[in-house]
Amino acid sequence: MKELTTLGKKYNTDKHDENHTHRGLSYLDVFQLFFEQFKNKPINLLEIGVREGRSLRVWYDYFPNAKIYGLDILPKCKQYENIGSRVKIFTGDQNNKNVLQEIVDDAGNFDIVIDDGSHINDHMVASCNFLLPHVNKNGIYIIEDLANSYRDVTEDVKLWPGHELNTGLNTNNKETRPNLNNMLLELIKNLDLQQTELLTVQFWSQLIILVK
Repeated sequence: MKELTTLGKKYNTDKHDENHTHRGLSYLDVFQLFFEQFKNKPINLLEIGVREGRSLRVWYDYFPNAKIYGLDILPKCKQYENIGSRVKIFTGDQNNKNVLQEIVDDAGNFDIVIDDGSHINDHMVASCNFLLPHVNKNGIYIIEDLANSYRDVTEDVKLWPGHELNTGLNTNNKETRPNLNNMLLELIKNLDLQQTELLTVQFWSQLIILVK
């Protein structure tokens, strides 16, 4: 069993369950393909969406020399800084440029960014547009759970922690999926025209992985 999967089972993160697995490959199986190069390096990792801190524990163990940053709109997630001395949690909306700038001011650039936040298309676009320039060369930007990006999640988000703190949020992703498509098409266009620092734009089941 791969190390990330072992840690995922240990900390009971959903990144390896059946809802996040396609043709025998879970998110963690895919991530391991990209993360092994960073394993023992002093990297910066940011995960948007902390929830119970389970995946932060996976990253903390897998990357023994990394600084682990988390962002969540729920203030109670600040408690997960107790995972270890290399963890720092910010509180705020992933759509708020001031919050994102505060994180960048503290951390500098990132080697890995994982968006497992609101799963709202306009939020994912805003976060990627802001943070991708702050990803280092050879770094990786990941957007998760794209099955949600095609449907109206208005009823779902009533059960998702923290969404009650969002204001003016269009939760009908069917209406806003074209905004995500346009961002991706622009990234691909710039890659084709050699006008970008990106090396690849990859699509896996429910995942977008951008590699610089």
